[in-house]
Amino acid sequence: MKDTVLIAYSIWPILALLLFLRYPPGRALTLTYVVGWLVLPNAWSGTADPIDLRSLSGVALLSACFLTKASVIGVSAAIPSLLLARPLLLRLRPSILDLPVVAWVLSPLLSSLANHRPISAVLTGVAYHAAAWGIPWILGRAYLADFSRLTAHARLIRNATVLLLPLAVVELFVGPVWHRVLYGTHPHMTDGAIRYFGFRPLIFFEDGNQAGLWMGLAAVIAIWLWRTDPRSVPRSRSWFMPALLTLATIAFQSLGAILLMLLGFAILPIGRLRYGRLALLLVTGLTVFYVSIRATDLVPLRKLSQDTAIGRETEKLLKTWGRGSLGWRLNLEEVHLRRAWEKPIRGIVKCCVWRRDRKAAYPLG
Repeated sequence: MKDTVLIAYSIWPILALLLFLRYPPGRALTLTYVVGWLVLPNAWSGTADPIDLRSLSGVALLSACFLTKASVIGVSAAIPSLLLARPLLLRLRPSILDLPVVAWVLSPLLSSLANHRPISAVLTGVAYHAAAWGIPWILGRAYLADFSRLTAHARLIRNATVLLLPLAVVELFVGPVWHRVLYGTHPHMTDGAIRYFGFRPLIFFEDGNQAGLWMGLAAVIAIWLWRTDPRSVPRSRSWFMPALLTLATIAFQSLGAILLMLLGFAILPIGRLRYGRLALLLVTGLTVFYVSIRATDLVPLRKLSQDTAIGRETEKLLKTWGRGSLGWRLNLEEVHLRRAWEKPIRGIVKCCVWRRDRKAAYPLG
């Protein structure tokens, strides 16, 4: 890990404490997370070579690198919260909605047991998931349950993202440079960087896909604030930020992020309908349904794309558009499914662990 990355990670807990001393807990938490996610560097395990499959940088997957942007921000927010805002935390009561988060935090325990790993690996995995996922959930429930605080949090995401756009414009034309200039080379800096027009900006995100997803989220938030926030700028000019962030998401040229942004635009008005909640539950159910049929391989997409006329034409069209990465991703799904169903009882868990023999699970071809 670069010295500049370690320095940034060391400074952030101090800055977070100063924020909690200066501002109310809700605002301090918002600043700690949003600004931290936008400006802190990324850490990775293994080498800085993007071809080396040991170079892992990501929030969801465990690696040999415990210090990441997610864990540093989580600990930085947790310490001052315990010191200065303990009454808010003590008012929390367990909810059934906490169960999925608890299961995710404890998932490294199941992975370690399935792979006969030492107790140190179990504790490290659970601690990382707690810092990266559990702490944000708990603090969010404590500080952002009030609608006004949630709106303030959304407003900061929108405004901070707009301030980040000048850096993105530079990278759109010259390629990812900011992370290298301030913190050193990023192993995935050039991964998918060349797009249809210019380059896909990376700025300080973990990869270009994550950058695109963040921009799409900011665009959806801007639309939501335009419709609900009384503190927005006058309505005669209130279209500016939503339009700017929507165009920025398109300029990031991540197809998945653009589609999810459009889906978010479509979902926003549903909540105002008479049966809006039922429609939202239906959308959620369709998502769970898709994951279920893919996990059980009831719909073998790879086979359909090869054995049906529609599938072959779709694959040809995507390649014409330069979307060959879709087939690569579907191939990875097939690889994971084959490994999972070798031992169905614990196979899904076994596929979630980051192992030394991962080259077999992530072929380059």
